[in-house]
Amino acid sequence: MACQYQPRVYTMMGRRSEAVEAYQRAVRSDPSNPEVRTELAKAYMGVQRFGDAEVEFKKISDSNRADVGAAAQLGYLYLSQGRLAEADSQFTQVTRLAPKAAASWRALGQVRNAQGRFGEAVKLLDRVVELDPKYADAYSDLGFAYVGLDDRDKAEGQAARLDYLDTDR
Repeated sequence: MACQYQPRVYTMMGRRSEAVEAYQRAVRSDPSNPEVRTELAKAYMGVQRFGDAEVEFKKISDSNRADVGAAAQLGYLYLSQGRLAEADSQFTQVTRLAPKAAASWRALGQVRNAQGRFGEAVKLLDRVVELDPKYADAYSDLGFAYVGLDDRDKAEGQAARLDYLDTDR
């Protein structure tokens, strides 16, 4: 287990390539440990090795279909690369695995916004607000969706909600 700590130190020091190598050694030492694989995948992302990160996240997901974290990370990887259909599929799976997790619904709403499916995004983001009324990012995303629907009044309403949340702190 000590081999897990070395890559964390490299990561904290900003020595990302060395962190990747150390996480690779840690995975070879304990290939069934999903936490180490997750950290390796994140390290790959830190050095722009997105294909390798995808492989690791898929290995985690394949070994445990109920792993919400790996499924979400894979979705964020796809979203960051503009692979919207794949991100949509991943986050749809995540919402099935964690139906009460507001962040899952928000991520799917973000994907639908990016796809220009603004009406669907509104429904998903309304679900986020229903689950967590203080989730400020959801109001921002709702505003974006309403702008996409050319409904300026509702977009401004979301901005007002954000102002209210900001003063509520």
